[in-house]
Order: sequence, then structure tokens, then C-alpha cells
Amino acid sequence: MASKLNDHILECVEDGIIVLDRDLRVRVFNHAAERTTRLSRQGTIGRPIADVFRTNPHLADQMSRTLDSGQSSLSHEAPLHLRDGTTRYVSLTCSPVTDAAGERLGVAAVFKDMTVIRELEERARHSDGLALLGTMAAGIAHEVKNPLGGIRGAAQILRNALEAGKTEGGTLLECADLVIQQVDRIDRLIEDLLDLGSPKKLRIGRVNVNKVLNDLVQLLRAETEAEEVRFDLGFDPSLPPVRGDEERLTQVFLNLIRNALDAVREHPGAGRVRLQSRFDLNTHPGRADHSPQPMIAVEIEDDGPGIRAADLDKLFTPYFTTKARGSGLGLAVSHKLVEDHGGAIKISSIYGKGTRVSVLLPAEESE
Repeated sequence: MASKLNDHILECVEDGIIVLDRDLRVRVFNHAAERTTRLSRQGTIGRPIADVFRTNPHLADQMSRTLDSGQSSLSHEAPLHLRDGTTRYVSLTCSPVTDAAGERLGVAAVFKDMTVIRELEERARHSDGLALLGTMAAGIAHEVKNPLGGIRGAAQILRNALEAGKTEGGTLLECADLVIQQVDRIDRLIEDLLDLGSPKKLRIGRVNVNKVLNDLVQLLRAETEAEEVRFDLGFDPSLPPVRGDEERLTQVFLNLIRNALDAVREHPGAGRVRLQSRFDLNTHPGRADHSPQPMIAVEIEDDGPGIRAADLDKLFTPYFTTKARGSGLGLAVSHKLVEDHGGAIKISSIYGKGTRVSVLLPAEESE
């Protein structure tokens, strides 16, 4: 009775089950195993697993290693090559089979067909890619269309003036200046796109992050002199330099601080931007040998309106913006530049209270 019940359970289980004896010969091969491998039970029972899985030696080796070591093993996703030339993907868990005395009797292997899940994930990635492409295309169209409208308007004024024989220098100069401004705007857009697609080679040197931040604050204080904006600074003077491209890092921090300023301008009662630099004690793995990498953390925090939770995951998507007048490229470019430096950007926000952006950069270590 118990034997029939066990057989019935084996056949009802949706996962493939293969049991090998101590000689690595197949003793159990359930229906799900037949369905996934396209092999028959009659053709596998009693045969060495190495022969059964001749086209899948990596799976046979995993079962053999499990018997030799006496330790369970897990393969999260491995290819399963079928006789018809197609490939499926399975997760394989192998466990040693022992008796009451602990003697190894064989191996039990359970595998789950992951092919459908893999295909669904691939479709989701494809859909995400199409959605991103659609967002970028719409953003590019919007950003290019605006200056083109200005250029067309200026050209129309010039044409009308020439037709009427008017040569007032003021009007013609204003139109020419407008055309130049709008062309420069398109040029900056293209530069940002090039930075995303194929960024310029970094000019690596020793960068004093505190000096970069101080210089930017002095610049922005002059720009915001007439506004009620307060900069709260907390820079650690003992920080080591960062190995990086000073011009590019300046671009990153300028963009992030300007974002904070834009946020406080949009929020009644707001007006504080806090900048802090510190040594990050939570070191981050960043080397090929997986040894820890000490980091410098720069935090830029504002008391603006904050960001909705649903938007946080989209912030680094090109052309996604929460600002009324923003290209949606600044954060995407900054994110790419920081990653090129071996660092990371993290954004946290409480809607209605403010946002904090943390930039982590590898610190230069003493010899």
C-alpha cells in the first residue's frame, strides 16, 4: 500500500524527479522528468546518468559531485539540451540519499522547468525596453520640437523683414541671437545623448570633493542671492581625495544641487539645501577580488515637495522628469557618470517633506 502511494505521489508531482543508486544508475524517473527531458522511463531506468545525460554532462556532473561530497547542491538555472536540438532551462536540486546509519545510497535530483518563466522574463524585459524607447523618443521629439519652433519663428520674422525691405538692426540681431540660442540648446541635448550612449573618456586624477562642492556653493549662492535659500554645509575636512574626472564630477554635483534648488523653489515655506561629505563606513565591494572598497559619501538634501513613491524607480530613466521644465536627462547622465567612476547614486524621498540624494565614490587609498 505504502509503495503504491509513493509511486502515485511521484507521478503527480509537477517537478521532475530522478533517483540514482550509488553507481549513479537511474532507479526512479517520474512522469514530469519524462515530459521535461523528452526521454522515456523505459529507456533510462538502469542506465548510468552519464549516458542518459550525454548531451547534458553538467547536470550529470552535479549529481555525481553530490554523491561524492554528501552535500546538497542547487543550480538556479541550467540549460537542458534536448535530442531534437532545442534547449530548455531547469533549476536542479541534488540531495544525497542515506540510510539510518548515514551511509550514502545514492542521489535524489529534483528539477523544475524554468523555460516558461525565462520566456516571460524576456518578454517583460523586451516590453520594458520598448516602453523606455517610447519614453525616450517622446522626450527627444519634445525637446527638439521646442527649439525648432523658436528657430522657425525667428526665420519667419527675418523673411518677412527682408520681403518688406526692412533692415532694422535691432530686430534682425534679436532673431539671429534667438536662432543661435536654440541651436545651442539642441547641441546640448545631443551632447547629453552622446554622454549616455558613448561617454567621453574620463580624465582621471586626484579630486578634492570638498573643494568642488565649496566652489559650486559659492557660484550658486551668487545666483540665488535674491532668493530665500539657505545652504547648510557639513564637509569632513579629513577626507582623502577621490580618483576621478573633476570636470565630470563637477557636472554631476552641479546638476544634483540645481535639482535641489528647483525643488525648494516649488515648495512654499521651503528654502534649505543641506550638503554633507563624509567617509562611508559601510564599505562597498567594487573590486575583482571582492575586497572592500572604502567610499566617500556626498549627500544633497532639500526640504522641497519630495517625490512620489511610484516615481522613485523611474528617476534615472532618460526623459522621465517630475519637473515642469526639465529635459529628464540630467539624472540619467549623472547616474551614468557616477557608475563610470565605480560609484553609485541613491535617492530617498518622503513625499511632502523633501528628498535626499547620496553619491558614493571610491576613495583614493594610501600606498
